[in-house]
Amino acid sequence: MTSPAATLRTSIIDALEASNAYFETMLNMVPASVYFASAAAAVDIPVKGKYIHNKGGVEVAEHKRRRTNKDKFEDVTVTAVQAAAAAAASEPKPAPPAALHDKLASRLAELRRKRTRDASKPDKRKRQKTNAKPGKQTPSPAPSKAEQPEATPDEAGADQKNSNADDIAFGNLQVESGLTASAPKKKGSKRARLERALKKADSMGAKLRAMAPADQVKLQQDASTKLALLKAQGVKVKTDAKLLKQSIKKYDDKKKRSAKKWAGRIHADAKKKAERADEIRADIGG
Repeated sequence: MTSPAATLRTSIIDALEASNAYFETMLNMVPASVYFASAAAAVDIPVKGKYIHNKGGVEVAEHKRRRTNKDKFEDVTVTAVQAAAAAAASEPKPAPPAALHDKLASRLAELRRKRTRDASKPDKRKRQKTNAKPGKQTPSPAPSKAEQPEATPDEAGADQKNSNADDIAFGNLQVESGLTASAPKKKGSKRARLERALKKADSMGAKLRAMAPADQVKLQQDASTKLALLKAQGVKVKTDAKLLKQSIKKYDDKKKRSAKKWAGRIHADAKKKAERADEIRADIGG
């Protein structure tokens, strides 16, 4: 019969043997490459990089720093110093304040003289703006006697001949028969102008029908002449009664469509406002 001490010793030995077997098993699972360094790891391969020593905290030798930063540690030669001094001497020096003041004063005096010289001349821009308005023409300033060239006898005779001839005067579009044509002034609405033109065309037709054939021809010639003069001025003249009636009808139709469209917009706005008011009342009541 074994004693308790022997039994305890046997159990401790068995536990140690089990732990040793477990440890040996774990060691056998580790590969052999962990215990032996490879051939590539044994070779010292230098790391490339200009500033890699800063990361490792390695102090670089002085000759290596000079070789790396040639521009920073390059010695300045006497020739370079002389060239820099010559370049600085060749640069233009700023003008003194007195010279600048004199130059500014001369420029201001020149501008004053130019403004005084141009004050006697008419404003060109104002004259162009006036000429651009319809029915207004500003006569250009007459040249002085010194600027007018002397006319030769042949030119003077030609001018006198042209002034005596009965021809078209392009200034006011007058012909030798005494007819003149002026652009009608736009008064009233478009429909009123169309109605006046229609009334005038109807009266002209009635007048022609009441006249003799010879008088009708003369009146038609005068009317066609005035029409041509107005067209030459760029005025649109409407003398056809049929076309005038069509224009009035088209104008009335357009006005009706516009009135209908406007009434629809007003109705839609009123409806929208009423719906919005109903929604507000419903929200307040709810």
